[in-house]
Amino acid sequence: MAYVVAKAFLGRQQLRETTLPPLLIPGVATLDIAVTGYAMPFSWAQEVNMFAFAVGSVMAAVFVALIFARLRHEDPVPLPARPSLMVLVAPFAVGFLAYTNVTGLVDLFATVLFYFGLFLMLVLSPMVFRTHIPFSIAWWAISFPLAALSIAFFRYAEAVQSNFLVMLAGVMFVFLAVAITVVFIRTASIVLSGKLFEVK
Repeated sequence: MAYVVAKAFLGRQQLRETTLPPLLIPGVATLDIAVTGYAMPFSWAQEVNMFAFAVGSVMAAVFVALIFARLRHEDPVPLPARPSLMVLVAPFAVGFLAYTNVTGLVDLFATVLFYFGLFLMLVLSPMVFRTHIPFSIAWWAISFPLAALSIAFFRYAEAVQSNFLVMLAGVMFVFLAVAITVVFIRTASIVLSGKLFEVK
């Protein structure tokens, strides 16, 4: 994360080529520290989690704004890279998990994070899951945002004690399992056929 931020301060970069959804990955990875580290039985763990949450959430917000501007004002993302759009869901789903871990609450802010992440998934899915988009390793970009959203869905449904949302969370999990299974099978197919580096 420090390298990505420092590089942003070092000079002018081309918006179209450098400001794409994968730019969010370092920020989301920093948020993951707060997601996985909240249960660490050390006196210093809380401050580490808060540091990671602060850095990851603010930088994710900055990069989301930049990426939205790029997508709005520049050429569309090329078809082979279209699955990477799903990475836009990750800051909100992972942010929800990190925030609820740090605070122990599913409050209004957590609800906003969850529902906006769900909204983006619903908006982006028809753009990503299209038969004319060629298969490539870029399809693995759908895995961790959908997995994070699935976990967030179950946590939110449990917090509000809604059987309907629990059912929808189950549907989301099935969708995640099917999507990852298809990507895994297609990846294994091109690996076994020796065509991995031929896929564009």
